[in-house]
Amino acid sequence: MGSLHSPTTLEVVIIGGSISGLMCGIALKHAGHNIQILEQDQDVRQSHMAGICLGRDVQRFLQLHDRVSHPFTINSNKILLLNQNAEKLLLVNVQRVVSSWDALYYRLRANFDAYRSTYYQNPPVARAGYGKAVYSSGKMVLNIQNMKNDARMEVTVKDTATKKITRVHADIVIGADGPNSFVRRKYLPSCSRKYAGYIVWRGVVAESEVSPKTLETFSKNVTVFMKSRQHCLVYVIPGPHGSLQPGQRYLNFALADAETGHRHRNTVPSGRVREDVWIKQLQNAIETPLPPPFLDVISQIRIPFIQVITEVSSPRVMFEEGKVLLIGDGLSLIRPHTAFSASQAAFHTLTLADCLAQGLDMLEWEKTVLRFGYLHNVQSWWFGNFYQGNITCISALCYWFLCIADVIGSWWTNRERLLRTT
Repeated sequence: MGSLHSPTTLEVVIIGGSISGLMCGIALKHAGHNIQILEQDQDVRQSHMAGICLGRDVQRFLQLHDRVSHPFTINSNKILLLNQNAEKLLLVNVQRVVSSWDALYYRLRANFDAYRSTYYQNPPVARAGYGKAVYSSGKMVLNIQNMKNDARMEVTVKDTATKKITRVHADIVIGADGPNSFVRRKYLPSCSRKYAGYIVWRGVVAESEVSPKTLETFSKNVTVFMKSRQHCLVYVIPGPHGSLQPGQRYLNFALADAETGHRHRNTVPSGRVREDVWIKQLQNAIETPLPPPFLDVISQIRIPFIQVITEVSSPRVMFEEGKVLLIGDGLSLIRPHTAFSASQAAFHTLTLADCLAQGLDMLEWEKTVLRFGYLHNVQSWWFGNFYQGNITCISALCYWFLCIADVIGSWWTNRERLLRTT
């Protein structure tokens, strides 16, 4: 198909109400389209208890679409490497803008449907020219199909509480439904997640619960410890209800560890990790040993969770002649080492919004999005192996070849570079 440009208001259904779905919903709502988000989880979301990096695409999205003035980010000045003796070495001299998943999620909800939360108690009021915005929780999508004698799509939905089946009609259906995407499984059943060989133990600790020396170590930078087949990082994120007050913030902890013996097949959410499993992991951290500041943090984690690292990369973005689209982690699931998930969501959203507003070629958009995903999947794979101590000269050369090719390609076509480093 060519373009989806329309002078009239589009009815858009977005499957998935997390970061990707909300970003897309906000941008298209601001363009005057009517948006309904279908989210399987209930309205009160469980805290992810995790940090999130806001790269330049996220920052651009917020500059264009964020109408909440309350600050919610922390600047990290450098990425430091801590050795076994807790001595600091400069790893990368780059600034990172970070926040918490919860603070970003509730900020996006405030902008999308004026959702009131403890994070943002005075959400912005919709302006003239905005489309309608509906966030429907507890809705499981059962099917998507082309309507007979109609140009629209039909989405079959089950209410998870009442079990009632309803049907929703839309000009465009956008799958922003994450790594286990229903949309991807429907149209590309053979394109499934692949296990990357390791897991990440995660959790947060209040600044007040660690020693002053530990707090000084982690207060201004992202700090990393690396050992063969294992690496650990800590950085500061907003505290309860988004507090940025020093002493009331959280230290975000992540320990990537290659699995031996038992393999975790699924992410274990906060509150579900067995106590004996966590005690064993704490003992492993002591025996490794992690440097003292990292041990101080991990020993204070009360509600850990386990993130299983998987990968997936869809070969297609558009289905049903462009009336069904796939974006976010459902399209391209990137390893977390580059902290790039939110940036990818913002890139997909901004470029899609431009295509719809300007009537650009959607096939070209698909090519750009797929190329973007490929480059960052390779980047995250390279960084993952680097942090795990598995880098070879060949893999390093392949990655840097892609970097150079991206620079040359952007110069040749007079377009912005696709490969992000911030």
